Amino acid sequence: MEREKDNKKLLIYALIFLFSLVLFSGAYGIGMLNPTNADYVYSTWDTEQHYFGWVAYRNSDWHFPLGLHDGLTYPDLTSVIFTDSIPLFAFLGKLLSPLLPETFQYFGIYALLCLFLTGAITAHMLFEFSEDKFFITTAAFLSMIIPAVFIRSFMHEALAAQFLLFFTLETMFLFFKKKDLRSCLIRCALSGFLAGSTHIYFIPMCGMIVFSIFVFMIVDQEKISRAFSVLFSYILSALFSVYIWGGFSTGLPAGSEKDFSGNSANLNTLFNPLSYSLFIKPLPMYDAGQDDGFSYPGLGVLVLFVISVVGFVFVFRKGVRASKAAVISVIVLSLLSIFAATYNKVTFNDKLLLTYRIPLVNNLFGIFRGYGRMIWVLSSLLILLSFICLSFVQNKKFIVPILLCVLIAVQIADLSPLFTEKYTALKNAEEKTGFMETSVPLNELLATGEYHHMLLDDSLKWTEDYSNFAVKNHLTLNRFYLARRNEDAEKKRQEEAIKNPTYDTIYVYKKKRSKVYEAAGIRPIDNNGKTLIGILCGETDE
Repeated sequence: MEREKDNKKLLIYALIFLFSLVLFSGAYGIGMLNPTNADYVYSTWDTEQHYFGWVAYRNSDWHFPLGLHDGLTYPDLTSVIFTDSIPLFAFLGKLLSPLLPETFQYFGIYALLCLFLTGAITAHMLFEFSEDKFFITTAAFLSMIIPAVFIRSFMHEALAAQFLLFFTLETMFLFFKKKDLRSCLIRCALSGFLAGSTHIYFIPMCGMIVFSIFVFMIVDQEKISRAFSVLFSYILSALFSVYIWGGFSTGLPAGSEKDFSGNSANLNTLFNPLSYSLFIKPLPMYDAGQDDGFSYPGLGVLVLFVISVVGFVFVFRKGVRASKAAVISVIVLSLLSIFAATYNKVTFNDKLLLTYRIPLVNNLFGIFRGYGRMIWVLSSLLILLSFICLSFVQNKKFIVPILLCVLIAVQIADLSPLFTEKYTALKNAEEKTGFMETSVPLNELLATGEYHHMLLDDSLKWTEDYSNFAVKNHLTLNRFYLARRNEDAEKKRQEEAIKNPTYDTIYVYKKKRSKVYEAAGIRPIDNNGKTLIGILCGETDE
């Protein structure tokens, strides 16, 4: 009997995987799963940063901590964390690099995995609350069609890992139900490690959920030591992951109040689809930066929320009750998410309702500058709570799962503008090569095998074309677009490189800087335009 039950679960997971393939293909095109297809990276500068950040890490020698490399800040070290290249995947790719083709991208596989795991975790949680396989499958399908996931994939891929929030929320709900401390400790530690190994924004988001477990244990009169053990298991594993990927070893600033952007989410975020809904018009926002806190769940999920409220009424009439500790911890989690996402400027539509300042919070949010994203915790909580509520509604006529099928169709139709936009952008991505058309083409220089480095002068405002070319051709760089900058270190690297020029370096600089480079013995090989490409020629001046 138990084996038959397990087989049914495996069948559900298989169906979830097939559905994730269908969603992926419709939104991005099945070609995005081809690991040798890197043409898409030119669709946005973000995708260029993430892909070439991984390539630079792959091309570099091994260092410790394991996420460090010198490909983008040569000769200094930086971390793969700061190119948002998903450190765990980058590490596995580097480890297997000798077996991989020259051109390799793991972001397509990662995006598919994000979809699948979101549905699989939803199903895994609902197995604890329901035996209705039809309900569990349809609920898992609906949970996968989250706009934030599709927007972030192939733009800011690491943040598509909404499954991390679902996993940590599942940990919370399972602890409410079973109070299994050992399992909770293991899962919290895993959550912390995966958060730090994916994108550091998930550390505070998953951390809020772990804190709510702590609150539950305190209210439920658990031993203080047991409650703190949950927090410590999460915090220590998260810190370890940031350490092992080199996040503490680069000398880059962690962030301070001067980095605080005030980029909060709008209170209308759950109902504001921006331009991504077929049925609902966009609502006004207080400022443009608030789109970073986008958390519209889709029309199908909004209807789900309404149905779940009705379900709650029905459930409570049947005598089903949630514990006081569980209710308090969920309320605390909701308030934390709203506070973190709307901090400093509380706005609704284009109206400013409240502004305030807490110095210590400003310093913290100087690290997590896009903190409007913290609202994802609330939206994920509402989705899973809705499914749990519906799981208590027993219905032999399958009305609830059939209704969920309708909501899936509504959700897909509603988000069709988003899918179309993604598909088109990826299909039309194209590399820029005009900068290579110098009097001596860059490819000719590289063909000599004499050049290993490229220096980009700080007089260049936009350098992505040269950066991408350099990394793709196994040249190191002195600077790159990183999530954290150390301008003093950049300036020092540049000054040292000009003071001690080398014959294996290609120098790119503005025409207005010609005298500085000529004084160092660097001759331009391209005299056209405002941007020059130079190489060391003859003896340098002392």
